[in-house]
Amino acid sequence: MKVIKKTISLIIIFSIFNITMIAPIYSATVQVKSGTYIQLELTESISSDNVNNSKTINFRVTSPLVQDGKTIIAAGATAKGVVESVDSAGMLGAEGELGISLKSVTAVDGTRIPLSASKFIKGKDKSMTAMIVGIFLCFPFIFMKGGEAELQAGSTIEAMIIGSPDIEVN
Repeated sequence: MKVIKKTISLIIIFSIFNITMIAPIYSATVQVKSGTYIQLELTESISSDNVNNSKTINFRVTSPLVQDGKTIIAAGATAKGVVESVDSAGMLGAEGELGISLKSVTAVDGTRIPLSASKFIKGKDKSMTAMIVGIFLCFPFIFMKGGEAELQAGSTIEAMIIGSPDIEVN
């Protein structure tokens, strides 16, 4: 009985030792290069009339980021952004405005990598039309709203990786 217990214990110890020796062969750590650019696309349409400040918006990576022959960020990986500023279209033809910034992207090991990118969009300015037509032809045109700022799903934005986190890759 003691011989069987010792044999099983030795088998378990050698198995654990072998797994820890083999694991580095199958996975490696790669440090992401700060300043690397990735291409992202918006997954949902947003408009200055239907979002609020601080709303989280989702993006996805359009092509993988490969470094040292290893994929660090897979195509289709999720990225998060946030609405930084929003102003709906107003009277007298004032256009809507929308400002967004990218915050992070998910690496192949689940690490959130910080990003730097922003985009500012303005709607169509109709103030001159509203004033001229409203004053000279038809008074209700003074109440005409400008165009809303819109960003359609599939719109692309380039973001820069900031920081240099270590990523476990296979």
